[in-house]
Amino acid sequence: MGDAKDQHNQGLLLVKTGPTTNNAAALAELKKVRGMTVTELGYDIRKAGANSASPLGSHCGAGAPRFNVQMADGNVAFVGCNSPPADVQVPGTGWIRLRWNVAFPNVRRILIVFDEGQDPSGGPDQFGAAFLDNVDVNGKLVGQGQVDPD
Repeated sequence: MGDAKDQHNQGLLLVKTGPTTNNAAALAELKKVRGMTVTELGYDIRKAGANSASPLGSHCGAGAPRFNVQMADGNVAFVGCNSPPADVQVPGTGWIRLRWNVAFPNVRRILIVFDEGQDPSGGPDQFGAAFLDNVDVNGKLVGQGQVDPD
């Protein structure tokens, strides 16, 4: 598992400290998606074992981390880590690859949102964090944020 082109071996850490009821979230926006028809979304999530619902490793709940996909007509669709269940779930060493087959025409914006916290309503793990890598849009791994000049 992994991306042979990823020479820096970097990922995305999303964290929400405090309870789920806090009005706060970690967000990552995917660029260059406007006008696309999206048929596949996914990521690799840091997990020990093969069960995405396990409390070990990253939080993987029904609503976080999730893709929020806004279409040009104003409709918004949600694809959560465990809701709906992933169409493809491949365990690796310390990671699980999750992929969803979707049908989102004329996309305007895609966000990855993490808003479940460190409390019982945040899931069985009460972890408040997710480690993601190899974010996938239509089979293409997307990738790196702004580079810090330092």
